[in-house]
Amino acid sequence: MKHHAPKSTNLGNMAIELPECTRGFVVEFKGNKNWHTLPEIKLENGSKLRLYATTQLSQAKHIWKQFQRIAWHTPFQNYDWINAWFESDNQDSKAKPLIVLGFKEGELQFILPFASETYFGLTRLAWAANEVNDYNCPLIRSEFLPQMTVTNAGQIYRHISHQITDIDVFHLAKQPKFIAGIANPFIESGVYRSSCDSHSLRLEGSWQNLYTQQRSAKSRSRLRQKTNRLKRTGNLRFMAIRGAQKQICIETILQWKSVQLEQKGERNPFNNKSQGPLSDTALTQTIRQFADIDAQNSPLRVYGLFLNGKMIAGMIAFVENKTFSLFTMSYGPEVFTNSSAGSILLVKTIELASRAKFHAYDFLAGDESYKLSWCNEKLDLYDCVFAATNIGQMGAFSSIAKLEVKKSLKANVPLMNFLKKTNRSRNRILGTFEKLKPL
Repeated sequence: MKHHAPKSTNLGNMAIELPECTRGFVVEFKGNKNWHTLPEIKLENGSKLRLYATTQLSQAKHIWKQFQRIAWHTPFQNYDWINAWFESDNQDSKAKPLIVLGFKEGELQFILPFASETYFGLTRLAWAANEVNDYNCPLIRSEFLPQMTVTNAGQIYRHISHQITDIDVFHLAKQPKFIAGIANPFIESGVYRSSCDSHSLRLEGSWQNLYTQQRSAKSRSRLRQKTNRLKRTGNLRFMAIRGAQKQICIETILQWKSVQLEQKGERNPFNNKSQGPLSDTALTQTIRQFADIDAQNSPLRVYGLFLNGKMIAGMIAFVENKTFSLFTMSYGPEVFTNSSAGSILLVKTIELASRAKFHAYDFLAGDESYKLSWCNEKLDLYDCVFAATNIGQMGAFSSIAKLEVKKSLKANVPLMNFLKKTNRSRNRILGTFEKLKPL
């Protein structure tokens, strides 16, 4: 899978301490107590990186929003997405920002969006918004990436732990093996495979050829029959949802998805059970706030399949850098049995992306069967867990143990099926009690 960066455009020099720079955005670090200056890093080609860091997200807002227009990144490194997560009420750890900017010859080359958090009395550094992200990585200029090495990344991590705050443990999860088509240099040490992979579909050639390659004649015929069956019951339309209806449809999609996950007995990131049914989580709050920003500048899109004006299946996606990323989709409980409304919507969005000449349809992280049946490219994801202090060794050991247990559980299909069955039974019992509660 490749996220394709747009062609580089000149913003002027996003430079530092260059009074002669009259264009672009100048970052004033000198004498600014909100910024920390880190030791320089010497690259293998002899040039130097100058590093600056802040623990206040708003300090980086202006330059971040300019930089994300030209830098390689995934939707999860969009400033407004990260900011929405930090502002969510149910953020698990109440993490605090730690944003690192890297400059070479006065020009910004990358932004590292980190967050420090308290973890059993230890201070842990993670990628910001990790709990709601499918990918964690920097925003970085594609042309600079070949100059960055694993050794340089290690230097950055050491500078952060020694110069900014006392970090005990680094836990950098869900990092893609490749960024901008190049091996990810920020996967530095303490490397472990994540508990799931990412999957995508390369959109090459015409839509008809792609559809024929991906689906057999029998499968295409069966879906066409189901589509026609729905059309016979009324007006069937596929739509991109905008304006005031966008938030309404998002709420419906999230509610449908939450109910479906509960019925399957699977982990449900859309429902905080401790707060009651369909209560907000950090993820739902992040999505809502992210959807509220200016539609012209937001990569978030909402699509729906409508029957007689009523949505029967919906999808939340990110559209950016010629990549269509499916975040979540769901369908209504009133949908006719075996109508495959979700499959129809999926095919419609893949067709949309293909005809728009996108490079990839990204199914994001997860090993669901429909992703495996459509993808023609898999991207390995990696966690880096390592200690920065002696006391941090215990935290690193604990994190690694949890990661290995999680992977072992997922690999044990009979056990996972048993756990899902147990969760389904528990959810049905809890649902019954909810209905019996007095109004």
